[in-house]
Amino acid sequence: MKALLALLFLSAWGIHAAETTVIYDEAVSKLESAVPEKEDLWLTTADLTRASRFVLKPKGACLDELCVPITKGRERAFLRRASGTDYFNLAELARVLRQPIARDEPNQVWLFGPRPQARMKVLESLEAPDFTLPDWERTPRSLRDFRGKKVLLITWASW
Repeated sequence: MKALLALLFLSAWGIHAAETTVIYDEAVSKLESAVPEKEDLWLTTADLTRASRFVLKPKGACLDELCVPITKGRERAFLRRASGTDYFNLAELARVLRQPIARDEPNQVWLFGPRPQARMKVLESLEAPDFTLPDWERTPRSLRDFRGKKVLLITWASW
């Protein structure tokens, strides 16, 4: 009965719960109670922690030592309550953290890219990410095969 009331309330809210796949920090979570709404993704607080490892605390949304404060003026952008369940907007958190977001609406898949701090670690190392492509003889070559050697990459695009 409680689940039915929650679905009725969410329908009145103008959104519908469906299984949603969330990819966050390269971890894939299938969430039954996620609620997509336009550019926002509302998760229960338990699903927030399961999908992103962020925990909702009195001082804000926290992941280890990183905490994003939720000020009184911004509470509505982050928090909602429906049928006794608290929901948190993971997409708003990603926007605040300047994480790229990609979503496949028909398949209900949301991909959250790395936070800028993680991208900075890659830039500071001056090490290119590994990839594999075929060479001119169609033999697959990985960049890791050339670690410690000088490499000239030539690229071309038709656009």
